[in-house]
Amino acid sequence: MKLDKNKLYPLALLRNFLSKENLLNVLHIRRKPRTLQMPITSKCNSKCVTCNVWMYHENVDIDPIKLKTLLKNPFFSKVRSVGVNGGELTLVKNFADVIDALFVLPKLKSLYLISNGLLPDKLFTLLKETKQKCDEKGIFLNICISVDGYAAVHESIRGIPNCFPKTKRILDEFKNNLELYAHGVTVGCTISQKNVAYLRQAEEFFRNYPFYVQYHLAVPNKRIHTFDCAERYNVLNDEYSRMLAEEFFYAKFWESKWTDRYAYFCQYYYLKNKGHGRLCGCQYKYRDVTIDENLKMYLCATASDELGDTNVEKISDILSGKRFCKLEKSVCQNCDTCIHYVYSTPTIKGWILFVKEFVKDIFDRSYKFGRVIK
Repeated sequence: MKLDKNKLYPLALLRNFLSKENLLNVLHIRRKPRTLQMPITSKCNSKCVTCNVWMYHENVDIDPIKLKTLLKNPFFSKVRSVGVNGGELTLVKNFADVIDALFVLPKLKSLYLISNGLLPDKLFTLLKETKQKCDEKGIFLNICISVDGYAAVHESIRGIPNCFPKTKRILDEFKNNLELYAHGVTVGCTISQKNVAYLRQAEEFFRNYPFYVQYHLAVPNKRIHTFDCAERYNVLNDEYSRMLAEEFFYAKFWESKWTDRYAYFCQYYYLKNKGHGRLCGCQYKYRDVTIDENLKMYLCATASDELGDTNVEKISDILSGKRFCKLEKSVCQNCDTCIHYVYSTPTIKGWILFVKEFVKDIFDRSYKFGRVIK
């Protein structure tokens, strides 16, 4: 008899919960990062309603020479994955040098790039060069294209007229010639008040492509200057939008493949409870870090203030200092109301609630089947 992976998935979640990494989180033990989130520029050529980077006109690119020196620090010796974003990475003139700097990480296994897709030709060139380097070093390269809706909906969120055909061109090219550009493609769809009513339309468009689509909520984020203006985009600030998003994620919870179900359940529960009740852990709480284009370090990508100057000789001095303890406590106060990085290990409460949904579904189906037999 073939086993149903959907029914076995709660056991997989339990195994993740009991893992060594998660137990260290429970014990509040900080260790060296395995993932590095790295916005490499403040330059951006879009005017997204869910991001205010473009309003600040800082125009700063990360310094690849200083970055290379920084990453040689033993603190980063266990980093396996780096997320490269911005701003918009195709605007970085020395992008190749930035990528070369990352290769000093001794255990690097994967790179994840995020682009708004407004400069297709530059993106294609950049990816071809980067993939060739990654192939030589055995590093997995994934490119995420941000698509927040179909046609006019996407353009209204970007704030750039006639930009959707450029995005579609990129997706079409990846569909036909992916091997030239990356090992994997992800479509990132950020859900806000502006597109929540049109998500099914976006889904129909995404079905034309064999790419994984990751739906996530727009959240307050200090790094992109949206922490204090959530009323403009956050679905929690509009009851109708919140209800639409809740319904969408509940449907995705049941419709999606088994590996995505917990993430969608977390977002559904968060919306149902009107922005409270995080049901998943976060590796940025006691392990991973963010480094921005100014080479400043942060504990997380959303709620953390600047931790300190990463150019100091010993980063461990920062992590053991009083400022770090104070900052860590401050950041953790936002965790219950944060829904960023939901693809993680479950909490005890989250695991119990998730299993209850499956058990309830099994009994409901059994009851209906019994009624049909009778």
